[in-house]
Amino acid sequence: MKILRYTLVGIFCANIVACGTSIEKGDTLSQLDRVPADIEDIYVADSLERAADSYRRYLEETSRSAMTPEAMRRLADLQIEQAYGVMGSGEFVEMAAPDAATQTEQIVAHEPARAAPVATESDEAFESRATQRESLLATGPVDGLLPGDNAMAAPAGPQEAIAMYWQILETYPNYERNDQVLYQLSRAYDEVGDPDKAMEVMDRFVSEYPYSEYLDEVYFRRGEYWFVRKRFLDAEESYGAIIRLGASSNYFELALYKQGWALYKQELYEESLDRYMAMLDYRLSIGYNFDEEYDEEDEHRLADTFRVISLSFSNLGGPKVVDEYFASNGQRSYADKIYGNLAEFYFEKRRYEDSASVYKSFVQLNPYHTVAPHFSMRVVDIYAEAGFPRLVVEAKKEFASRYALEAEYWNFFDTSNSP
Repeated sequence: MKILRYTLVGIFCANIVACGTSIEKGDTLSQLDRVPADIEDIYVADSLERAADSYRRYLEETSRSAMTPEAMRRLADLQIEQAYGVMGSGEFVEMAAPDAATQTEQIVAHEPARAAPVATESDEAFESRATQRESLLATGPVDGLLPGDNAMAAPAGPQEAIAMYWQILETYPNYERNDQVLYQLSRAYDEVGDPDKAMEVMDRFVSEYPYSEYLDEVYFRRGEYWFVRKRFLDAEESYGAIIRLGASSNYFELALYKQGWALYKQELYEESLDRYMAMLDYRLSIGYNFDEEYDEEDEHRLADTFRVISLSFSNLGGPKVVDEYFASNGQRSYADKIYGNLAEFYFEKRRYEDSASVYKSFVQLNPYHTVAPHFSMRVVDIYAEAGFPRLVVEAKKEFASRYALEAEYWNFFDTSNSP
């Protein structure tokens, strides 16, 4: 919590004095290593209020100087923090940006894919959940508010903070941190439930500070504003501004994901697929292993991505579309995940022949892939579930022929690893 630093410095100094009083009279500095350390946590309940009061006294008791707008900004930040919590760290991580949806290496053999998750929610419920506004603010009441909604009256502290931000902008137009003032002002309006006013401030921000370190987050919040209001073309452009900034932005991957949804909502399914593939390509470029397990939130985002990819391929016309897409746009090493999720998507819809067709198509195109025999066995299961006994027999014959011990497949793999 950055703002606490200024208060904690004073507390730290006081603790140093307190520690010094525990040394017996006559002891020397060389004996300090024998003094037991006081490691008890100290909770300062009113630290934010005390810090705010110190800035108020400074502004009241000193004449205007170069430090005045800085003290005003910090006081306003503290007032928002007191009401709503921390409003963001402002720290960024730089990464190398890949080309969007470019051809990667051909599919290679690797560990068998994990079973594709079976969706338990309707497509409509999935879209609603997967496209909800990202949680960028601390505890604000703004999520879901649309133009015309009546937000609750803001507490006195945030109202005073907003007024102070405006005073800084009007009184100190050359203050070097006015980009941060606008950034915090827009978030303050968001927190008090006035998203339209927040958007006005963000419009000014992107116009006046196109090189600010906060630019990517502001663009993302603009995208979320438009997306919630079903202005998908505007949302697409806002997310695209982040993508053009490259992977140095913390919002790069998320912008690819949400722009994919904005395109999907405009029924531009092939264009949305390009964004999702670019997102997966990006993960691959930073060392992501699609066969390993990660934290739950990350797994959910990836599962959602695979499902909307399945929806996109389904809307484009059926099982053969996925073959045509990869033929035109280059194969991917994670293509087995795409095929597996699409096949299970069709299976969930009881489109058994389409489900089996997707699996068989992958096996036909990649007969020596590690997952090929698993996909082939899944075809047998699908026909059995569908109640097609003749097709079950044919699928079993095909499996036995393709993966018999003398089959060519075992020239690439050790049978002892596949009991």
